[in-house]
Amino acid sequence: MVVPGLTGTRVKAFQVSRDGSRLVAVVRGARRDRLVVSRVLHGSAGRVLRATPAREIELDVEPGFRITDIAWRSATSVSVLSALAGDVSQVRTVAVDGAPGELADAGALRIPGRASALVSSPEEGASPYVVGKAGVTDLLDPGRRLPALEAGVTSIGYVG
Repeated sequence: MVVPGLTGTRVKAFQVSRDGSRLVAVVRGARRDRLVVSRVLHGSAGRVLRATPAREIELDVEPGFRITDIAWRSATSVSVLSALAGDVSQVRTVAVDGAPGELADAGALRIPGRASALVSSPEEGASPYVVGKAGVTDLLDPGRRLPALEAGVTSIGYVG
């Protein structure tokens, strides 16, 4: 499927919404990464017809901003994992439906260490997790002790 404004770019990561109606992607740029969203249009039988032109989700970030990972947080929002200066990572949640700015109830969360992955589910009440060298952090309960990942584990995710 061709996605105008996305096809032919350097896509670092992408996620399709659980219902298949939206696609969000991280586009690697020379000066900073961009987060874009496109609607996926389906026919009456469920077949994908086309995608709308990708539009950038404004993150209000500095030049040099790099996105490490993305994950759906709800049907209309996505969480964005990025590295900050020093040895700190940040997760912020933004709307993909055109609502401006960061979601007020989510806020930007800072996590010590360089995180490598973000695991989330759009299911209400499901905890988002950040994976880093020090282990897994539950973002809804950062003080909760989680077991270390076994050697050889390359990814984790929610079912569905």
